[in-house]
Amino acid sequence: MNVMPLLTFRDGDIVRAGLVRSFNKGMDRLVDFVSNKPNVKELVIVHSAIPEQAEHLKERLSKFIPNEKMTITHLGAALGVHGGPGVLLVALRVD
Repeated sequence: MNVMPLLTFRDGDIVRAGLVRSFNKGMDRLVDFVSNKPNVKELVIVHSAIPEQAEHLKERLSKFIPNEKMTITHLGAALGVHGGPGVLLVALRVD
């Protein structure tokens, strides 16, 4: 079925924010999520073995957030083991 979960934190717990059927739809949802957040002070894009997609996401998000406020990094092995290759996540610091 190729269903991918979208997860978020709510009150300290990880909860499902939705499901998508393609990687591109997941990217669209991440862009929508960030574009609706006012006062983003810092954004980190974290990926697991997909640096090109992380760069593409950064380019798309640069419409809403200056590049100097964004960083791309790798997902560490301790967390990456749970998601495997292909994980892409966004962490925000807002006012």
